[in-house]
Amino acid sequence: MNLSNNELKIEERLIIKATQANIPINGTIELTPLCNMNCNMCFIKLSSEEMHKIGKLKSADEWLSVASQMKKAGTLFVLISGGEPLLHPDFKEIYLGLLDLGMIVTINTNGTLINEEISELFRKHRPRRINVTLYGTCNETYKKLCHNPHGFDQAINGIKLLLKNNIDIKLNGTIVPENQHEINNFIKIANDFGLYMKMDTYIYPSHRERNCLFQEESRLTAEKAALKSIEIKKKQKTKTEYDNYKTMVLKKLNSVAYNKNDSINCRAGKSAFWITWYGKLTPCVFINNIGIDVFKNDFNNSWQYLINETKKLHLPKKCLNCSKKEVCQVCLAAVYCETNSFDNEPQYMCEYTKNILEKLKMENSNEKS
Repeated sequence: MNLSNNELKIEERLIIKATQANIPINGTIELTPLCNMNCNMCFIKLSSEEMHKIGKLKSADEWLSVASQMKKAGTLFVLISGGEPLLHPDFKEIYLGLLDLGMIVTINTNGTLINEEISELFRKHRPRRINVTLYGTCNETYKKLCHNPHGFDQAINGIKLLLKNNIDIKLNGTIVPENQHEINNFIKIANDFGLYMKMDTYIYPSHRERNCLFQEESRLTAEKAALKSIEIKKKQKTKTEYDNYKTMVLKKLNSVAYNKNDSINCRAGKSAFWITWYGKLTPCVFINNIGIDVFKNDFNNSWQYLINETKKLHLPKKCLNCSKKEVCQVCLAAVYCETNSFDNEPQYMCEYTKNILEKLKMENSNEKS
């Protein structure tokens, strides 16, 4: 469902008003931690054995009961995520139930399980959008990164089926050591399909319920991640767009407005929330040290708890007083994931931002000389 500019403006105003009034307009439900792939940098994926040590999947009746309470509280937009949500045995019932409640539904998927039956379901009962993540541009990369030797072919087939049925698609990608050489190919694939691809070079070092620590080698160094971020912008933007981006960033750096009272600097816990596969209501997927079991407690009461706890969260003092604050993409989730607290500055993000600024300044200087 492609939205017009007017529709996007209306949605934006709705979200702003909801955030001001602490109405939970936007929610994500994480149906399952199970996945048919095992990506090196994944922080959610569990094996069936690991999952059952923690809990069991919620049924369609359970999810739709909570969703009904969400609707009454003001939730309009719902993102279905995972793991791989299509693996949930009640996916179809949950999806159709959310639509029946009047929810505007988007789905995150790796695309590899989309077949004729699934694409036909989406044709008859259209989602707002399907977000498909590509992890590489060939089966060899999928084998190295996702441990699925046929993943690329499967994902491309899924995308073709969705496009055949005129389903709106957004492509996502995360640039990591195994696929960093494939940026041009990612862009080409997106262009060939007539789609835009959002590529991120920053990876949150979270491990969630997994019994293993995040492996630093699963992401690029801060310096390389910054340079790849610049590379992507140059290749996806026109020269004028890139020059405007550079000017905007450097201008913000020189006109920092300090705010000593910065709380959580996004909509998490203000108008947005995340529910884990085992039922924990949290501000976002990464800030999971605060939360409440929404299947055992009334949603309204749970949401009020989340609002109150979120208000207590603030960026570290060093981040608040940093001269790079207005151009750094740091958020409380990054602070927590990088430092396991909310009090210390995330060094990786500091290095990431520093390297982006150094690159942009160098380019600016070279152009003037």
